[in-house]
Amino acid sequence: IASGSGSSAPAQNSTITADKIIYSAEAAIETKEYDKTIEAVYAMVEQYGGFMESSSIGGTGYGYNRGRTAYFTIRIPSDKFSALTGSLSQLGNVSYCNTYTENVTTQYIDVESRLESYRIQEERLLAMLEKAELLEDMLTIEDHLANVRYNIESYTTQLNYLDRQVSYSTVNLNVEEVVDYTPDQSVTRTFGDRMQGAFSDSLDSIVELFQGLILFLLRAWYLIIAIILIVVFLTRRARRELQKRRENQ
Repeated sequence: IASGSGSSAPAQNSTITADKIIYSAEAAIETKEYDKTIEAVYAMVEQYGGFMESSSIGGTGYGYNRGRTAYFTIRIPSDKFSALTGSLSQLGNVSYCNTYTENVTTQYIDVESRLESYRIQEERLLAMLEKAELLEDMLTIEDHLANVRYNIESYTTQLNYLDRQVSYSTVNLNVEEVVDYTPDQSVTRTFGDRMQGAFSDSLDSIVELFQGLILFLLRAWYLIIAIILIVVFLTRRARRELQKRRENQ
């Protein structure tokens, strides 16, 4: 099994065509236009002739630099795999994209050979069944025939599964709504850039703090009013008791 990261499907030639290779990828997209990006994902899958195997969309959009999220498992024709992974930057900021290859040629040939062997056995058993005269012989042959057919069905299923995996690549895509894109760590930042980034982060933190405080006040207004009423009640009660004590004295 061969595996790699950060590479795409190579050009098809006579050698590669004979091999059975499964391509897959994992990628994360950051976007400031969440709704448009989600629409663009579905449009891109349709454009390249793929289909959405599964999808999960959630989140409320609250919180600094974190909003709604979506996770997709996309199946795409293998000959369109490189085109799709190369187009991910059109959806937003690609925070990471890893691609993998798995050569299943040996496994495929082994399953294919076993399947062919069991098919030959099936033909021989059917020929023997036609010539059998004793009931005991017929039952024995049919028992073997049932076992052979079970193996034929099992290996056929394995072969079909490998064919589907080879024909359609898998792309696991995570889409995240953000306020700011994650900085590119490969780019060297100057001291001035770092100072500006630190100031921007501090300002964002202050804004987030005030936003959180406002949201808390809006959500807990009834609790705050209740606390104020209790304090006023206790204060007035204490004053009345103090006044009574003075009068008694």
